[in-house]
Parts: sequence; structure tokens; C-alpha cells
Amino acid sequence: MPEEEASKGNEEEGLKDGEEAEPEEETKDPEELLSRLKYLQAEFENYKKRAAKEMQTFLEHSNQRIISCILPVIDDLERASTSIKNEEDANGVKMIFDNLMETLRNEGLEEMGSVGEDFDPFKHEAVAQVQDDDLKSDQIAEVVQKGYSFKSKVIRPSKVVVVKNKPKEGNNGEDNRD
Repeated sequence: MPEEEASKGNEEEGLKDGEEAEPEEETKDPEELLSRLKYLQAEFENYKKRAAKEMQTFLEHSNQRIISCILPVIDDLERASTSIKNEEDANGVKMIFDNLMETLRNEGLEEMGSVGEDFDPFKHEAVAQVQDDDLKSDQIAEVVQKGYSFKSKVIRPSKVVVVKNKPKEGNNGEDNRD
């Protein structure tokens, strides 16, 4: 069968059985070939860099996904360390929690939101508002749930209580814009 297909291909090209097509002789300039080779080499280097970058992005995305799944466990460990009555057990859980957090910090996890910090809607989720004369308006009065960022990307915003103080009564409700 393959011989029949080969002879059909040869017949279409105007060749008889047993004759093979000779490769076309290309008369290309050596400088053109060198230029093309350099282009292909540069293209291959760019491909390698792009593939390495895509792999790095994939790994970071995978790590972020895993860490996002671990966040509820972190919350539970933190609550457990504060609610255990036996001091020895509480210290053991706290040591495990601290070890886990240190490992995750080394990988790029950061806690976000603390009392007194300015409210940032990109990093915090306001769950309530309070009045507090000790803090300025739009500052965080309480952290309800810690938020985290991974390699500078927010993976869970902090749930916070924000200060909203009423304006001082010194301006009689007038707006002092000129």
C-alpha cells in the first residue's frame, strides 16, 4: 500500500516510479541565513523566559489558593489558643499557631488591618460604625476578622469597625468652602 501512495504522489509531480524528487536548491545569502538564525535564537530565548514566567505565575496562584483554604484553620487555631483554660495546652496551641504563621509569612502572607489604622476600602470591609473621640473619623476601632494579603494581593479583606465621629458643633452646620 505505501508504494502505491508513493507512486501516486510521484505521478502527480510528473515523476516515474523509482524516481525521487530532488530538493530545490535554494541560493540564500549566508548573511540572510545568519540573520534568520539569530532571529530564531532570540525568539527561542523569549519563549523560554515567557514559559518560566508563566510557571512562576501558576505556582503563585496555586500557593494563593492553598493559603486561602487554610485561612479558616488559622482563625480556629487563634481562637483555640485564647479560649483554652489549661495554660499548658494553650501554650502548645499558640506555639503551633506561631510556627504556622511564621512559615506562611516567609512564603509571602501578611496580616492586614489593625486598630488605629486608616480605613482602606481595598483592604478592609466595614461591618459597623462607632463613635470614638480617641480616634479620628475613618480609622479602625476594632478588627472583627483579620484580613490577609499574599505577595501584595489581598486574598481576604479585614472585617473592621470604623470610626465615624459627628462633626464638631463649632461651625453651626455651615460649610466653610470658599
